[in-house]
Amino acid sequence: MMGDTDEESFSGVDREGVRPGLLSRFVFETRLREMDRFVAELVAGYKGEGNDGGSGSQLSLAKVFYKAEISDWFSAVAIPVGARFRDIDAALVSSYQGMNLTEVSELGPPLLNQHNGSAIGLTFRKSNIAASLAQSITNLEDEQVLNAANRCFRTFGQVTCNILRGVKLSLLGCQQILSPFNNLHYSAGAITVPVSFLRRRIAMDPEPSAEMSRGMGHVSSSSSIALRLDSLVDESTRVGGWIEIQNSREKQVKWSVSITDKPEDEVGWGMSLGGVIDGSRNHNQFQVESYLKFNIDHRFSLSPGLVYLTNSNGRTVGLMLHSHWSL
Repeated sequence: MMGDTDEESFSGVDREGVRPGLLSRFVFETRLREMDRFVAELVAGYKGEGNDGGSGSQLSLAKVFYKAEISDWFSAVAIPVGARFRDIDAALVSSYQGMNLTEVSELGPPLLNQHNGSAIGLTFRKSNIAASLAQSITNLEDEQVLNAANRCFRTFGQVTCNILRGVKLSLLGCQQILSPFNNLHYSAGAITVPVSFLRRRIAMDPEPSAEMSRGMGHVSSSSSIALRLDSLVDESTRVGGWIEIQNSREKQVKWSVSITDKPEDEVGWGMSLGGVIDGSRNHNQFQVESYLKFNIDHRFSLSPGLVYLTNSNGRTVGLMLHSHWSL
């Protein structure tokens, strides 16, 4: 709920992960070869996964995920549909993943949460260090240019170190290359359905980056690097923060710091500060959110909260009520 506001203000909070409406997710998981996991996720509900003006009520396939635990120190991941780099070495693969009020306060640096279409990844573990490497391919469509489309190749790397008990430090990087299609009328064979499905979803993203928009029609590249710190103070209290530097024509620094206390049987709370620092100062942004979490049952929770956002377009204050129910 917001007071007097305009369409630009509403679009601003939507881009920061404030998703009004009802969202339903159905996650199916099975074990293969004892340790391997296969997960399929179906989504129906609000326009949180894209903002094309549709109702978003239709049930659609959001993710297909397979993880092979080859040994104690090596695992491989294949995600033909709905890949995000946060899935490569995650304990949970659901797109929900226990979110706070907004995506900014919970899901880490933006390079972890981009829609990547299809991806494969490898993870190596030794002692207190884990390293991951992944490659993705995405089909992007430019709605402003008729029949214009690009392939987006992203290479992702992450090194995570348990520096102290309950404290993790991660260094992440992503290299992106946009390459135009030479011929849109190609034969995709057996992958026709997932590729067309991915195109539709990626084209529905709320707002492509400026670098991505300029890259439509010719080869271009950009990169991002991020540092993330997570600290588990006790069983329910977590303190974390991250900073990401995007090295493109418009260099930006994005950051967030949060603290949460979410016990299973008591009232929890959380607070987050974050923002964007832009070199031109035209897109500087600052965001604050705070909330309470009431665990009515192990399967239902209710979280009232407040979100404050300020940028070059003005200030926006939103009162949110976030609920989560699971079978």
